[in-house]
Amino acid sequence: MERIRAENNLDFVVVMDTHGIRWTHPNPEQLGHTYTGSITDALQGVTVVEETLGTLGSSIRVVAPITSEGRVVALVAAGY
Repeated sequence: MERIRAENNLDFVVVMDTHGIRWTHPNPEQLGHTYTGSITDALQGVTVVEETLGTLGSSIRVVAPITSEGRVVALVAAGY
């Protein structure tokens, strides 16, 4: 994820499970903790853009579902 983040000039790329538990984060201390943004729509299969205050400060991010066979299996948030 760090390579993808750097190649796309993003401040973060966070991959999480469907409960919002972080699998990746630019700050390793945040791994295993709960994502601070909204995941409700992404859990329904909808990609959303939000502005919120997270662990890295104020950010604009896209939260998208990761699906397998039509089922949401994880989520990814990326932004500035």
